[in-house]
Amino acid sequence: MNKHKKYSLLIIVIFAILLKLPYITNPISDWHSWNQITTMASARYIAKDGVSSFFNAKVDLFENIKSDSNSTYAELPILSGLIAVGFNLFGAESEWIARLIVILFSVLGSIYFYRLVLEETNEKVANIAIAFYLISPMVWYFHRTVMTDVIMVNFIIAGLYHFRFWVRQQNYRSLFFTILYTAIAALSKAYALYIGIAYLMLLIEYQGWKKLIRVSNILLLLGTVGPVLSWIYYCQIQMNSGTGGNNLMASAGLLGPFSIWVNKVYWLSLLASVGDFTLLVLGFLIVIYTFIRHFKKLIKVKIVLYWLVSVMFYFLFVRGGNMEHDYYQMPFAAPVIFIAAIGFKQWFYWLGKKLTKPYYRLCISTIWILLFIVASKYTYTKASLDMSPVLLGSKIKEFNQNHKYVLIVDPDSLQRNQAVYYSGAKGWHIRNLPGLKALEKYKNHGAEYIGINYRTSSVQSQEKLFLKYNTNLKKIWEGKSKDRYRQAKTLLIYKM
Repeated sequence: MNKHKKYSLLIIVIFAILLKLPYITNPISDWHSWNQITTMASARYIAKDGVSSFFNAKVDLFENIKSDSNSTYAELPILSGLIAVGFNLFGAESEWIARLIVILFSVLGSIYFYRLVLEETNEKVANIAIAFYLISPMVWYFHRTVMTDVIMVNFIIAGLYHFRFWVRQQNYRSLFFTILYTAIAALSKAYALYIGIAYLMLLIEYQGWKKLIRVSNILLLLGTVGPVLSWIYYCQIQMNSGTGGNNLMASAGLLGPFSIWVNKVYWLSLLASVGDFTLLVLGFLIVIYTFIRHFKKLIKVKIVLYWLVSVMFYFLFVRGGNMEHDYYQMPFAAPVIFIAAIGFKQWFYWLGKKLTKPYYRLCISTIWILLFIVASKYTYTKASLDMSPVLLGSKIKEFNQNHKYVLIVDPDSLQRNQAVYYSGAKGWHIRNLPGLKALEKYKNHGAEYIGINYRTSSVQSQEKLFLKYNTNLKKIWEGKSKDRYRQAKTLLIYKM
């Protein structure tokens, strides 16, 4: 590797880290906190219990009043395990430890993305691609969140990079890393196996149909699919053993109804995510421009088209998740930005012929500055915090020194595990204020504290019930906060 390329990689590493550092110490209370808290809670138990909790993941939240099992069965907790190592190494459960680990994986994926584009096109396209990739709100925001999807996305990029060399050069070192990285991606999120469509298309192009059944390809299949199937089988055995808990693998409803395929809202929401949060409007227009005006150049880079096709299959078959959560569109970012970079390069070339050098440089600089400003605004919006459950949970922790079970009442929060996690205890979350009889049931199950996170404007509507609470329970704290939409919240803690 020459000095120029080394400097390029160094710049990528620096910017990939620096862009995400402003949010690194934030509590887990930003967009999609539920997913992040699940990972953090699992890490807490692994740090405490070791290997036993790695293969029998636990969280702080009980599924319902009838069960006090906090086991959960989803993906192999690779990220949680690494975070747990960080917790034990630094002797604290700090958010920055978890976020830094995710950021480092993002750096790895960014380097592989740059090298993949560079190998397939040229330095100009690669520079545009990595610049756009790093400031894309989808990458900028999500690649510092404590989500296993980030691990999945970055290892897919790494696996595809090595697979490219394998199909062309039959280098067994590349095959090894393809299997390793793809298996890690799939164990992080099973639907990562969608990249197999791109692998298959590349194999057909370079080997033909007749040579598909060969030892190396069978080894690739077994090495990538086998670990995932083994883990799923293990989770089913655990569930059937009577350990109880929450089977996220079965209950996530990722496939969704087939009607989504012809649901206009579904496809428009995906387009909105791509054209807004992933690419920004200009990038989206450039992608369309690339397909219309420069398809001949695009078709020469078949790997990105195969990659895009595989993602489209993912959209078709992981319907429920994509409909419900925008972070499911993370796999789309890299291939579509790759395509956008090809278009940007051609557009910049056209501008260079129309403008003198000083005006050209001014125009290009202005475009990048505006893209950076708009992207940072989107990222900041997603990263805005709802501190009310964090404050409530932290206050409960001060009183609950013996780690008794807690009951959280929060009708507005979708992130129903935050307050429980920050309380440092286990417990339940419900959306409606329970009557005294219902409270007695939770008390009988071990709940000793009830924390309430209510919109201040809604407190009056429950005035009679709050009077009963004040009469029959011991109110030990009251505070004020605001949610991420700046609405006033009233926080209350009662001792059962």
